[in-house]
Amino acid sequence: MLIAEAKWLGQNIFSTEPDKIFPMLNIGSSTEEFRKIDQPWIDEHITAPAKKNNFKIINADIKKEEGVDIVLEHMTNREQFCDSILSATPPGGYIFVSCPYKYPYHPDPIDTKYL
Repeated sequence: MLIAEAKWLGQNIFSTEPDKIFPMLNIGSSTEEFRKIDQPWIDEHITAPAKKNNFKIINADIKKEEGVDIVLEHMTNREQFCDSILSATPPGGYIFVSCPYKYPYHPDPIDTKYL
């Protein structure tokens, strides 16, 4: 995630009614180390402000590592996955989507180059 993207996302998340955002499921969260060390702007603009206000973020990723609450299986049916996210979102809830646009190939854990 780019720094400007984390700032924008944080501003939008925290300018919305908390009960419409939290608990928030962070799909593809990576590890706590990634969010705090590799890309600390994620923690600065999203994770830390949520924690400070006692808002719950549930982190889901394919890796079973520190800071991942739910370990996901590899998914091959993107449409079914998107439908599942939509059906799990309560009425009036929000879906924030962040994905690589300017990044080169990045195999973490896999890059399908799905457009």
